[in-house]
Amino acid sequence: MAIPKITFDEYRFGGKSYYTRVVTTPKHGMQTVSSQSFEDALIVNDEYVNERAKVIDYDIFCYVEDNAFFSMSDKDLAALVDKEVA
Repeated sequence: MAIPKITFDEYRFGGKSYYTRVVTTPKHGMQTVSSQSFEDALIVNDEYVNERAKVIDYDIFCYVEDNAFFSMSDKDLAALVDKEVA
C-alpha cells in the first residue's frame, strides 16, 4: 500500500520555517491548518507579535498539536479539525 503524499506550504517567520496544510473537512470544507508551534510564534501573551503575524493568523483556520500536524494523513487531520472545532 502506498503512503499518501502530504503537501506542506512553508512560511518564514522570525527566522524559522513553519508549515501549513490545506485539508478538506466534511463540516468546514477546505481549510488551512497549521501546528501549535506556529501559533505560539505568532501570538505571545494573547497578543500578535507584529502586524504580519496577525495577517498570517487570519489565513489559518485552526492549529493542532505538532505531532498530529506533521504525521496525520489529510483525511485523519480533517477529521481531527472537525472534532476540535465545534
